[in-house]
Amino acid sequence: MEHYKALVSNQLFSVDLFIVLGYNWNIMLLEELTTDDVKQYLQEKSSIILPVGSTEQHGPANPLGTDFMAANHIAQKACAQTNTICAPVIPIGLSEHHAKFSGTIWLSARLYVELMKEYALSLAFHGFDHFIFLNGHGGNTAALKEVAESLYFKHKLLAVVINWWQFLDEEELKEIFPVGTFGHAEAVETSINLALNPPLVKMESISTIKAPEKWGKFLQGISLPAYTNEFAADGVTGSLEGISGEAGSKVLETVIPKLVEFIEEFQNID
Repeated sequence: MEHYKALVSNQLFSVDLFIVLGYNWNIMLLEELTTDDVKQYLQEKSSIILPVGSTEQHGPANPLGTDFMAANHIAQKACAQTNTICAPVIPIGLSEHHAKFSGTIWLSARLYVELMKEYALSLAFHGFDHFIFLNGHGGNTAALKEVAESLYFKHKLLAVVINWWQFLDEEELKEIFPVGTFGHAEAVETSINLALNPPLVKMESISTIKAPEKWGKFLQGISLPAYTNEFAADGVTGSLEGISGEAGSKVLETVIPKLVEFIEEFQNID
């Protein structure tokens, strides 16, 4: 990193170029640190954030990486504000229900649980003992909770599972969007993508989408396995009203400070 700073100070490259390339000197990304950096960090702290998501269909307008890109962005922003290391994002999850849509990748629940356990335990070997799984895909939630319970009950490691949208309550959502509810590849996710990666959103496709109001065929809370295309031909559910990059930014501005506050409290729990 000092090498990059030296290049800028010598005016060989502009700071703007490094921003475009994705370098952020305030974020501790595990993959960009040296082994000595991590060893030094662990002398002071033992917490780490593990962003997770999925690579799955998000309708005709949004990219397959919507879930993991949002989780990764939120995690990195919170890490920068709390001087916490951010682990590499896991971009694949439990997405078999989207299998009928091209490009979707999924793992079995059993393999996913073992993967995430091994991921955390390899970090625990070095001294990390406070894990925050920052999740961007609802289908991962139950499996991640199983992982967190195993880490605590079998290994005495503190682990918590957070779906980023848990930091956005109903009233806050209604202040941003005309219809204050979540869905899949709807106004909330589309707006976040517009805030983070505008070129990846195909706005011309929005008007062609036919999205049912709810996920599945029954009342919310009733679980009935089904392929998404069986109740949502375009792979989208929920409202598409109020889509904008500004709305997406407001969501992020609401969520990130709350995650920061949580991290600061969680990392001090013995």
